[in-house]
Amino acid sequence: MGAIGRRRGAAAAVEAPKVVRNTGRSLTEIEIALAECDYFNYVKNVVAFNVLGESSKLPLWHECDMLVLRPSGYLLEVEIKRSWSDFLADFHKTHHHRCNDRQSLIKELWFCIPEGCLEDAKAKLKESGQPYSGIVTYDENLKLTFHGGWLMPDCRKLTEEERFQVARFGAMRCVKLRKKLIQKKSPAKDSKDAKIEELEARISALVAYVEQETGQKLSRKDLNEIYYG
Repeated sequence: MGAIGRRRGAAAAVEAPKVVRNTGRSLTEIEIALAECDYFNYVKNVVAFNVLGESSKLPLWHECDMLVLRPSGYLLEVEIKRSWSDFLADFHKTHHHRCNDRQSLIKELWFCIPEGCLEDAKAKLKESGQPYSGIVTYDENLKLTFHGGWLMPDCRKLTEEERFQVARFGAMRCVKLRKKLIQKKSPAKDSKDAKIEELEARISALVAYVEQETGQKLSRKDLNEIYYG
């Protein structure tokens, strides 16, 4: 191989994304990548993050990193992990993806992990007997790859009240992000204003979705719940 060939080979090796088990990407970056991908598309679905569904209105009884509500009324969940140790820690928690006396609200359960954890994660999930739909892996360029695609057993559609709660959680997250943008001082004001306008549009879309699903105009009390929790 000539000198030019060696240089090209060295450059290719440098540019190739590194396969990692512990990502340097932030949780927010991973969330955005998931929400923008075709399968979970936040424009077509209602997407909510960090939902603690411990209530009779949304009886999930565990903390959810990411929920995706389809227009069909079915709910998807994504457990997001940034490292192998983060993935293992999840098995020390008490999850209720499987339900003994009621149908599950989760139609699809995905684990999102660094690509270097894939084979070990498959083995661990098989060992634990945890039913799941598939695994989404990502590299340091946030390229997503889907593995699997099965449905969870005994799932059902959400009721109107449960759909409203998912939409409310999604809207609450938008408002909290908006407040952070306002409170954080930065010279890039135009950029902030554009982000605030985008968040306001998302909130309006969520309200419109709830009204369409329920066939009723939301009351002032309902709107206050969405905006203020």
